[in-house]
Amino acid sequence: MPQTLPQHEPRLSVQPLEPQHDPRLGPRRLGLTERQIDVLERILRGLPNKLICRELSLAEGTVKVHVSAVLRALGASNRTQAVIAATRLGLAETQPQNV
Repeated sequence: MPQTLPQHEPRLSVQPLEPQHDPRLGPRRLGLTERQIDVLERILRGLPNKLICRELSLAEGTVKVHVSAVLRALGASNRTQAVIAATRLGLAETQPQNV
């Protein structure tokens, strides 16, 4: 007679996300580095790669790599989707900023 194992229901431990005092902690939960967070902040301001390069003193190729990492972390295929995803996750300010 085959032996049956007891059935156990999986238990999920879900911790509610609480607002943090450090606003940069939100993007960190996506696994973004400090530099990628810097790039995300500028994407949210609508800056193109060239201006991001100038503000952060980075090569354009480096910015492109960071932009790709940010898009991947947010599950987005373009900047518009990234902004929408960041807003839904509470990573973007609701007030528009002047560039």
